[in-house]
Amino acid sequence: MNLTSKIISLRKQHGMTQEELAERLNVSRQAISRWETGTAMPDAMNILALSRLFGVTTDYLLYDDYESNRNLPAAKSVQDKHHRLILLFLAMLEIAALVLQYIALIIRKVSIYVSASYLPILIIICGFELSWWLKRNYSKEALAFRRRFYIMTTWLGIYFPIRLIMMRLTHYYPWDFYHPASECSIGVVYLAAATFLSLWLNRKGPET
Repeated sequence: MNLTSKIISLRKQHGMTQEELAERLNVSRQAISRWETGTAMPDAMNILALSRLFGVTTDYLLYDDYESNRNLPAAKSVQDKHHRLILLFLAMLEIAALVLQYIALIIRKVSIYVSASYLPILIIICGFELSWWLKRNYSKEALAFRRRFYIMTTWLGIYFPIRLIMMRLTHYYPWDFYHPASECSIGVVYLAAATFLSLWLNRKGPET
């Protein structure tokens, strides 16, 4: 499969029109059309942009012998390992944020500390989204990585917000918040919410 066929195939796999691909690469639609008809070839910078956008290697794009990006197991293995390391690092940051939330909510019980304790999670999400926006990689592997990040953040990030909301509800429906039955109620609501959001992310997910 030559470069022309690969560009057509990758564009269709990602559900893009020529206009959409041109907009992502900041080139004209006519340029995409010429690439796909073989009357012109993308330059080095556009090859690199195609590689990042579709999540394939430049070797796959340039060498006709590679019929599939799966013919490059070493490159895919490095990418998968890179994603796992990033997720591990982000998980450690979110766990540290959980500890901070626990200290603020359970020990200090001061509203300003409780509010401030949610900032680290928000900063992590904003940093992730900024990095995502700068790279603009919409390959299936990149989208799956992004989905895993949000599923992880759902399980690590929503317990204390749910707990805080239920604490606020005690102003309207007084109850012993630290009673075992109350703790069980919080756990059930948390598990239900996290499961629902995880299923939704697996089915839909943040795609753009």
